[in-house]
Amino acid sequence: MPRRRGIDSWLPPSGPGVRELAMLASILEGKTLQEVSEEFGVTRERIRQIVTAQDPQAVKKSNALRRERRQEQRLRQREADLATNPECAICWGPILRKLVGPRGGKYPTCSPSCARLREIVQYHLWDDVKLTHQRSMAKWHLAHPDKSTGASLSYSIRVLAGTTKRRQQRPVTSVRVQTALNEIKRLRAKNKEAR
Repeated sequence: MPRRRGIDSWLPPSGPGVRELAMLASILEGKTLQEVSEEFGVTRERIRQIVTAQDPQAVKKSNALRRERRQEQRLRQREADLATNPECAICWGPILRKLVGPRGGKYPTCSPSCARLREIVQYHLWDDVKLTHQRSMAKWHLAHPDKSTGASLSYSIRVLAGTTKRRQQRPVTSVRVQTALNEIKRLRAKNKEAR
């Protein structure tokens, strides 16, 4: 083997060394340039140059791997959220956001649009809301007899005593309420299919 002369004797042999291969392996495992540079005590740019010399697509592969891992983590988190979160009272979908629209209380909603639908149709969907509304109206009529008719006063007394007969629900005449009820049916069917 011939002996090197001059400056060539100071240069390392050509080809990747153990350190360069370790840098490449770290990048291909999904570590960032910053993490690898801190590990080896070299700048990010130098890490990128060394790794790109070994594999020109290494940084792109690393970025794609990290992106895929983040997406998998988001999917796992969403599945965990779906398992632990309550259903929306309107569309029967999961409630993934913490605070949405007006507080739902007994009938929480998943989005502001479902909260608006709840406000429109709450007296048509839930009997207890309807009864609460009837009781509050009856209390108002009894508190303001000068603004109420005799029939509304006698009905108010029966409501508070609990002796009113349950009437058949009248067909909805309001176009707004009917549209909202149709939208709720559509949302519920969509979420039922998704399950």
